Amino acid sequence: MKKKKQPYKLILIIGILFILITIGKNLGFIRIAIEEVEISKEQWKEDIEYLREELPKKHIDLFYNITSDEFNDSIDKIILNAPNIEDSEIKIELLKIFGKIGDSHTNFGYDSYNILPFRLVLLDDGVFIEEIDSEYSELLGMKITKINNIDIEDIMEKISELIPHENIYILKNKLPRYLRDIDILKYYNIVENEIVLEVMDSSNNKIIKKMEVNNLPNNERIKLENKSKYIKNRGDNLWSEEIREDILYIKSNIMLPFYNPIKYNQIKSYYNNGKIENIIIDIRNNSGGTSWDKMPLMKLAREFSKQNKDIILITGEETFSSACRYLNMCLNELDIVTYGSPTGGKPDHYGEVRRFNLPNSKIDISYSTKYFTTGISRDSYYPDIEVKTNIIDYINGEDTVLKKILSDLE
Repeated sequence: MKKKKQPYKLILIIGILFILITIGKNLGFIRIAIEEVEISKEQWKEDIEYLREELPKKHIDLFYNITSDEFNDSIDKIILNAPNIEDSEIKIELLKIFGKIGDSHTNFGYDSYNILPFRLVLLDDGVFIEEIDSEYSELLGMKITKINNIDIEDIMEKISELIPHENIYILKNKLPRYLRDIDILKYYNIVENEIVLEVMDSSNNKIIKKMEVNNLPNNERIKLENKSKYIKNRGDNLWSEEIREDILYIKSNIMLPFYNPIKYNQIKSYYNNGKIENIIIDIRNNSGGTSWDKMPLMKLAREFSKQNKDIILITGEETFSSACRYLNMCLNELDIVTYGSPTGGKPDHYGEVRRFNLPNSKIDISYSTKYFTTGISRDSYYPDIEVKTNIIDYINGEDTVLKKILSDLE
């Protein structure tokens, strides 16, 4: 007699997905993309007034860095100028307000589709092209030094005011996106109709490349393919690898209340492995998620510590929010060593993100509902051993940080 198919597994999977999406939206690490909507100037005025009314009510402490008068004066200025400026300028003016608020968890959902045909990465030795339209394939991997004869450092300094930040390190993560945004570059009078890129190759030879803003190519993109898998594998929430017979490497890209049980149990199987002496936990690309003291990743660290394993944490400018809280718990409870670069998140910070949408443009607004304190007055978690990133290792698929750790463990 055939057993009836039980729907329990399907229901469980659907339930888990629903919980993950709900948690993600509420805690701010999932933002549902909304198609750009064209609205009238009067509707913009309604949206801006709605923002003026709602954000101070919802945020736990909106005026900790900007005064109420500064906030309202900025809103008034945008409403006054809105009939005479482009929609893109309205959005950028709103971005500036959020930059002044200064809470990295409180953001204006700015999306732009008017971008230059390349993607950038900001390393310790400069700004480099990591992906580009095939028409400009010769520029792949090169360092950008100027745009329209303006030093890239000066451009980054100007654009930084658009990014809510509590330290300079998070800018390293956020700036590459805005550096290729044509509307932002126009707003700061960096470009008009023509873009002249000044780049340097690996031999420090200067190359000039011109691009017409209104005639940009849209061909297949080429990209640097040799990036280290430890940097590249961002699609996996949690994974591990025995990279040497005495070293277990664990990569966590998001803080979740539960992980894939197969992968999680695979890591747990190393608890009593006598050969494994060192545990490397990599949270440099982890921008947060759920936050409480019983998070699964904390359970792993505690258990490995009980087994007298040496624990190393890798941090970076993307280490943010509850990933910083995880780092703080490890520092307080366990004997660990940290490598990498300073975190984009601040020890004491606003968080516990909630969201709402502006009524007409449907633009997503995130805001903080809680303030987390640690007693640490610094603006970042600084690693015990700071490791500078560079383009040579990046191109060759070498993980600069991991290379340093493995060298030190020899």
